[in-house]
Amino acid sequence: MPDPLMIIPRNSQALTAVPVGKLNDLDKRLKALENKSTGVSLETPPETPDGVRTTFTLLNTPKWISVDGGNKFATTNYTYVGTTLTITDGAPPTVSIVSFY
Repeated sequence: MPDPLMIIPRNSQALTAVPVGKLNDLDKRLKALENKSTGVSLETPPETPDGVRTTFTLLNTPKWISVDGGNKFATTNYTYVGTTLTITDGAPPTVSIVSFY
């Protein structure tokens, strides 16, 4: 049987790839994490990622965000002022954005 399709995160020092099948139902898995006592809650902005938009509304100050599956961190990749999250690294989300707070 051939190896399953694998994804290796960009700019990663990972020694192993992630099977694409592990990404199925990512939203459900994130919600399940939110419901556990992890000390981290999740928030998704009401705006839809379209590959162009770089500003989003969040009600809670993020500790970090995930954009299209990759982690981004304050000052390096985004700013958060008031309730406005602005992606600053030139990579607007095309599929998903999740804030961890």
